[in-house]
Amino acid sequence: MNHLTGVTELRNRYFVMRHGESKANAAKIIVSSLARDASGDYGLTARGREQAAASAVKSGLPRDTLIFTSGFARARETAEIVREYLKAPSVDVAEALRERYFGDFDGSDTANYETVWANDKQGRAGWDVEPVTAVLERTTGFVAELDRQHHGRDILLVSHGDALQILQVGFIKLDPGYHRGIKHLETAEIRPVILARSPTDVVPYDSRWPELFADLRKRSDAALDGIDHVTEHVGSTSVPGLDAKPVIDMDVVVADRAGVQAAIAALEAAGWRHQGDQGIVGREAFQPPGDAIYHHLYVVVTGSKPHRRGLPVRQTQTRARAAPGHGPPCVRGRQGGADKRTAPAGPGLTV
Repeated sequence: MNHLTGVTELRNRYFVMRHGESKANAAKIIVSSLARDASGDYGLTARGREQAAASAVKSGLPRDTLIFTSGFARARETAEIVREYLKAPSVDVAEALRERYFGDFDGSDTANYETVWANDKQGRAGWDVEPVTAVLERTTGFVAELDRQHHGRDILLVSHGDALQILQVGFIKLDPGYHRGIKHLETAEIRPVILARSPTDVVPYDSRWPELFADLRKRSDAALDGIDHVTEHVGSTSVPGLDAKPVIDMDVVVADRAGVQAAIAALEAAGWRHQGDQGIVGREAFQPPGDAIYHHLYVVVTGSKPHRRGLPVRQTQTRARAAPGHGPPCVRGRQGGADKRTAPAGPGLTV
């Protein structure tokens, strides 16, 4: 669950800081449990202390900055160096900022990170590694709690590579599996994090998009049980091979205005937040439930202008991508990752 989904404005200014170079970094050892951290000398190297001090000097953060840190030695030492330079009042340890636990790879060579990250991108879990969704929930939940407690403050969060990559994904509201797709934090780097209203970056086509749509459709169809409708995958993510913003767009197509009103009530009861037509007459928009990945859901009447406008996207884009001389493209319409049921262009609804 991303606790920042549906949030459009934060009351504080947030900065993330990866710890300085640690002895574990230098030795290329994964230290991801507090027990292992406590069992050895895994704090900062001399270089790591210099990095932390240099970043503090360049940060421009005020002395009343609130500093929260992971309990791991490398993060605590980094936070204390920043606090000392800023003359900030204190450093508070936050369990939510701990290192991501790498399970069976804890204590092993850092080359194993690549195996975990490949799994993350495919939405898979294994080796008792903490799932990206769990890291997303605890880190964004901590930010949401800080935002309830404070107002108008500068807040520095000192943590670890994966934890902060995943937190940044939460701020820009991407699927957490994309966390290696954003620029990674260098050791001791301080970076402001800005909340996006919705995902903004175009990313390479991801073969999981049809699966993500199928999961979302299953959930929305359950909410709409008893209401005559068809759920369609529309927009750029429905086009195989097309780079796109990683946001699933889906149309819930109903027969008439009575169906629209019934769908609005059912979706709101299931956690979607109705946003009105957002200036597009005939298309009712919804914000996703807080525990769902960010997506766009619209309710439209079959054959209406908003419905017709959504349907051609895949066919048009697929034709545009066909290479000359290779024969006609495979125009899949609403097949593949989308619902294979079709809605007619005219009145009524056929399932």
